[in-house]
Amino acid sequence: MADGFHFPGGSFLAVPQLLVAILQVLSYGIKVFSFCWFMLLVRWTLPRFRYDQLMRLGWQMIFPLSILNLLVTAVVILMLN
Repeated sequence: MADGFHFPGGSFLAVPQLLVAILQVLSYGIKVFSFCWFMLLVRWTLPRFRYDQLMRLGWQMIFPLSILNLLVTAVVILMLN
């Protein structure tokens, strides 16, 4: 909300609208920085795949898993309807 902090249980802390906007922008910036930092850590930590390794991974692992996911989703939708 743009008028303050609403806590569970009905309690409320009134905060000026400008401070709420600043806190929202600050929290968004912290989230973006955290996700970028996490992606950099993952990229720096894991080894890089060669092109042929990526193709093998895609065709032998990810493609069959995607087809299985499609079939399971279709079965679940048919069972629920």
